[in-house]
Amino acid sequence: MNLRDIKANLAKFALQDDQLSLRLLSRLLFKPLAKEKIRNVVVYRVGNIGDTVAAIPALAILRTALPQTRITLLTSAGSPDLPGAKDILDAFPQLVNQVIHYLPQDAKTWEGLQQLRTRLLAQGPIDLWVSLPITMQTFHRSLQEMLMARWLGCQFAIGFSLLLPDFFKTVYARYYKESLPKTSDWLLTMMGEALNYPADSANPSSYLQFFQPPVPWQPCDWDINPQQPMLAVNAGAKLPIKRWYSAYFQTTLQQLQLQFPELQILLLGNETEKSLNEEIRDGLSGTTLNLSGQLNLSQTWSLLNQATALFSNDTGAMHMAGLLQKTVFTPMSGQYPAPIWHPPGPPLVEYHRPVPCAPCFETKCPLSEQICMSLLTPELILPNMVQRLSTLISESSRS
Repeated sequence: MNLRDIKANLAKFALQDDQLSLRLLSRLLFKPLAKEKIRNVVVYRVGNIGDTVAAIPALAILRTALPQTRITLLTSAGSPDLPGAKDILDAFPQLVNQVIHYLPQDAKTWEGLQQLRTRLLAQGPIDLWVSLPITMQTFHRSLQEMLMARWLGCQFAIGFSLLLPDFFKTVYARYYKESLPKTSDWLLTMMGEALNYPADSANPSSYLQFFQPPVPWQPCDWDINPQQPMLAVNAGAKLPIKRWYSAYFQTTLQQLQLQFPELQILLLGNETEKSLNEEIRDGLSGTTLNLSGQLNLSQTWSLLNQATALFSNDTGAMHMAGLLQKTVFTPMSGQYPAPIWHPPGPPLVEYHRPVPCAPCFETKCPLSEQICMSLLTPELILPNMVQRLSTLISESSRS
């Protein structure tokens, strides 16, 4: 047995030990779940667009299993400038009754915690605390949640779990990559087991029944022809490590326009990505729209719901389109192991180059050249994209 095998086994043992400890602590601190006694629920799930979208299938199971309960989502986007759960859940208005946002600094003082407690208890005692852990959840963070739930007076609590070990995380992810699930499937399965309710991740109707486009689809507002195929494109990303080169996007889109002259290219992004998209658009012909900064999340939901497909980095748009059962083409960096951060919905059309440093779990590539992206050239993905788009366009024209 080599050193890598030893580290992987130690990581697996540590993860199993932490999981067992969480289960035992949960049994000590909380009563066995009695669904008939649940009237008021608090769900704890933090993060930005992708984090919220990944939790929607689990929220749908919760709402279906406990249809008469009041559900409050406690969340934090980390910064008041970042889009959060409220913006996403506007498209799923029946899933939760209330969204309470807090800032991380608010939870670091006793006064801030007291104010948060007052807000959470404003609608009466909390019966059930539901933890929807983040992908990188730690044992310490789960323990803090348990204590928070007890401090709030919750009788019942579910969902305390870990996906990855605290130690030797990278070795573990490489060694056991075949057994790692999508985060959305992990949360969905955990919720179904806790509620004793069947949860089928392959059945999108379980959550799409709650989807309501927040605004009407109005292609005339954006000079889009709804009778022609639309490829939404998101060439930006919050973290540099997730960004495929803009020149690669441009080359790929040029070739796609040659293959499909009727294809409309819709470049998505926020206001800061306008210049990036303009550089890409300048090298393209045909109908190519730079919609950076022009769409709010409600309009983005409506556009993605009508698009033929999405071509995107690992972004919130990727998760939104996947949830809507759209085909999503993604040049994926080696930051995380596949499919741990793939979106809900059909299998992601992921393009990647296997490199020895992946997964790295870094927020910024420490190498002089990010080889997981630089080696993933347009020539490697174009044949597959052309084939799949051809099928999608043909199917769309027949319908």
